[in-house]
Amino acid sequence: MIVKNEERLLPGCLNSVKDYVDEIIIVDTGSTDRTVEIAEGFGAKVFHHPWEGSFSKARNYSLKYATCDWILILDADEELNKEDAPRLKEIVKDNNCTVISFVIKNKFKDSTQESYANMIRLFKNFSGVYYEGIVHNNIQYSGKCLESSLTIIHHGYNLSGNEMEEKFLRTATLLKKQIKADPNNPLPHQYLGISYIGEKMYDEAVTEGTRATDIAEKEGYNLNDFLISYYVTSAAYFEKNELKESESYALKSVEIDDKFLDGHCILSFVYYNLKNYDSFLQNSEKYLTLRDSIIKHPEKTNASICHTIGHKWKIHLLRGFHYLSNNKDELGNIEIDKALKESTEIEECLKLLGNFYFENNRPDKAEETFRRLLDINEHAIDAMVKTGHIRFQKGDLKETIHFWKKAVDTEPTLFDIRLLICKINMVQGNLEEVVTECDQLLQILDINRDVVIESLTDLANLFNLIGGKLEEKHDVQASEAAFKLCKDLEQIKLVDTVNT
Repeated sequence: MIVKNEERLLPGCLNSVKDYVDEIIIVDTGSTDRTVEIAEGFGAKVFHHPWEGSFSKARNYSLKYATCDWILILDADEELNKEDAPRLKEIVKDNNCTVISFVIKNKFKDSTQESYANMIRLFKNFSGVYYEGIVHNNIQYSGKCLESSLTIIHHGYNLSGNEMEEKFLRTATLLKKQIKADPNNPLPHQYLGISYIGEKMYDEAVTEGTRATDIAEKEGYNLNDFLISYYVTSAAYFEKNELKESESYALKSVEIDDKFLDGHCILSFVYYNLKNYDSFLQNSEKYLTLRDSIIKHPEKTNASICHTIGHKWKIHLLRGFHYLSNNKDELGNIEIDKALKESTEIEECLKLLGNFYFENNRPDKAEETFRRLLDINEHAIDAMVKTGHIRFQKGDLKETIHFWKKAVDTEPTLFDIRLLICKINMVQGNLEEVVTECDQLLQILDINRDVVIESLTDLANLFNLIGGKLEEKHDVQASEAAFKLCKDLEQIKLVDTVNT
């Protein structure tokens, strides 16, 4: 292992292997926290080397200190799967392979999603194995590789916002340094593209992804090693809503390897949005078949990494939408049930499903879905607002106001909803409620509240002020609603005057 300031994650890592290895070798590159103390508490042999700006250099130092026949490589933010740990010594018995690959499962912050990767983590000592690359350690070896199903859980993407920012800046800086030193090497461009898309920097991800693939194609590299760059470029274009460009790079990826899971996933999303439903069904079916195979035998996947392993529920959901939109309710409901069962993000799944029902004139199903979402998250604003709209369509004004009041209590700046509440109360003759809501609007919009309302004209003038303020904020819909309330109140005053 190589470490620096890993006191938070190191205990979990060492606990996962301490009973299954003969020695623990750690190279520390300058920790100032309790990392060394913790490592020594586990019986580790700790060696100190100053940081020299290269992860591979530090990794190669650590290899020199190992004395056993086999070397297992772990990072502090990783844990060996507890069910696989007892198999470590079993797998190296009578093994004529030089290296053994593991399945790496990457966990992500605030999500139950994960991605899979196959990486060499166990190899024979004294066999000439070493690492290259200042950021991402690229292992160099000769001999046979055994693809194992042993699993390592990686928590390196499940960090705090500050930790992720520090990690990104460190990685990007080193990769840019590597690119400057070796501009025609496609690998640092590939890794930088991955870093950018992780930070939602889509323009930059496209730039680096295309550079990686352009260099790889021009210089005759094995393009299977750059499938991830085709995926990153395609995914970044998709996020930019440039669907034809996204399609182009995704198609290139599956031309290189028809079993590339991520390529078929992106093509499914692209074709659904392009309304090319035959291609959508074809690619989504391919994705589901490939994914099931990968889950059963993750060590057999051709790709080095599968980013979209957790998107199964999204694929089922879109297939459900397609069938329901084409009056194939039986097929659609089967897919929807699968989406709900498989979803790793149930709130997002229910939100998308509720919106589909709402927009496709299925109010009962929409309300049922939104209420289910609100049972999970009582602060789901969109669900409150749309449930209120559904109750309004059904003539249940009491429930309408109930849901809309909950929405504005959660998000006070829902001006259009506040004004709809005013409209309902005005129609029902609840002018005190209108005045109360009007006062809230004045306060939120920072309009003078030191006024006395003695007539409907006074109230109409306040809504005129509110409309003007909302117009300044470029909230067209809400400003028009406020001006309409002003006119309605003036009309009521005019009718009263005529009657008098």
